Parts: sequence; C-alpha cells; structure tokens
Amino acid sequence: MSFSGLLANRCSAQLAGYWEIELWASGFGQYVWRRLLTMSAEECWRILTAEAKALHDSYTEINKTTTAKKPKGRIFISEAVILLCMAKKSRDADHLQNFIYDQQAGLEPETLTDELERSCWCINGATWCQCYDSRRRDRDRSLVREIPTMSDSLV
Repeated sequence: MSFSGLLANRCSAQLAGYWEIELWASGFGQYVWRRLLTMSAEECWRILTAEAKALHDSYTEINKTTTAKKPKGRIFISEAVILLCMAKKSRDADHLQNFIYDQQAGLEPETLTDELERSCWCINGATWCQCYDSRRRDRDRSLVREIPTMSDSLV
C-alpha cells in the first residue's frame, strides 16, 4: 500500500491529497490514477470505483489538448482523494480474491461443486445459475432463492 493509501485509510484527506498532488506535479499522474482506482476497489465500499473512474475520465478529457509536460485537471485528483477518504471502508472485494479464491478459505474442494449447484438465484424473474442446464433448473425450482431488488416494493 502506498503512503497516500495509508493516509486515505485513516481518513486524512489533507495529507493524502498533498502527497497525491505532489506525485502528480512530479510527472507521475498516471501512477496516481492507477493507485486511486486500485484503492477505490480494494479499500472502499461498492460503487466508489465508478465514481473514481468518472473522475479519471474527466481528467483524461481535460488533458486531451494539453502536452504531457503540462497536464491540467488536478482538481479531479483532489476530488478522488476526498471521496476515498470520506468513503465507507470495505475490504470485501480484496478478501474475496485473496481468501476465498486464492486460499479457498471456508471452501471444501470436495463439496465445492455441490455448493455451486445450490447457489442459483432469481433477479426480477430471471433465474441466474452457472451450474445448471436450463432443463434441470426449470424442473427443480426449489433450489432457486429470490433476491429482493429495489423495484420489488414498487410493484
């Protein structure tokens, strides 16, 4: 983790922002954005990566007509740092890849296929399941569980 990532974890927007802009001013703008996007996925709760990506896209648009030696748009870096520092923290995505996939924590290799077969779900009437063929899925609806959506309360 970078120094600014550590500061973002501790919610210090002033210090994290200072160091990110210092890196940007030193010519490491692309590195700054790679770190901010990675931190948004590793450290922050859900949709924040999309917000960071939108800020990166805005930064890229602003810099289309400038030279690499004189980039503009550091305001977008500042906004991304503030968002990361103020965001609800979550390591879920990081834990999923490191513990669940890489180390298979909590998974038994012998029963993994059976667990996958029981993990079908239904969203807005569409059944999603990677392990069943459609005939078996249609025949055995007892294994399909409903996941509520925001629109369920509107109907």
